[in-house]
Amino acid sequence: MILPVNPPKDVTIEPTIPAEVINDVSEIDIITISDNTVSAVTAVINIKGVDKAYVLWEGQAYIDIGNWTQEQANTRILELI
Repeated sequence: MILPVNPPKDVTIEPTIPAEVINDVSEIDIITISDNTVSAVTAVINIKGVDKAYVLWEGQAYIDIGNWTQEQANTRILELI
């Protein structure tokens, strides 16, 4: 699933050494979103050929989000990148 980034933003990809800044990212590819139904929701995304894993919610935030939607996940991914 392609998620538009509007407006485009610069994204720092870690843990590449040194950290790599990718300029003017206008879209990201969501590879997978996993909800282990115990304690966390994670996402693997691809930004211009670089894969990155993010924890969207865990612990109390996971409990608080409850039944999350794709829109909430998209918003969270955009917050984290």
